Amino acid sequence: MYREYGGVPPFKGESRWEVLHFDPPRRQVHRGTDVAMRFLLEITLEPVEDGTRLYQTLDLTPKWFAWPLSLAMWPLVMKRRGFAALRATQANAKRLLEGGSAG
Repeated sequence: MYREYGGVPPFKGESRWEVLHFDPPRRQVHRGTDVAMRFLLEITLEPVEDGTRLYQTLDLTPKWFAWPLSLAMWPLVMKRRGFAALRATQANAKRLLEGGSAG
């Protein structure tokens, strides 16, 4: 279990996570929750001929009271910001895999 501060602006806050599966460095699965959402994050690293392929999936499930807001905010704001946050996470993972430091 761990806690993290983050999210997609303007919905940032503390979330609580549980590691469900951890097989370093190949695969990890985390389940999280915050005030409005439930998350399931899976990260898989697969060796390929010329390096390593990173697969990252994030399933988001709004809690019952957040559904109406999510339906309105996703196409207007959250989709773009959410994908930008995922790209930043993937860039950090790439730097770590290549031996650099995450920023």
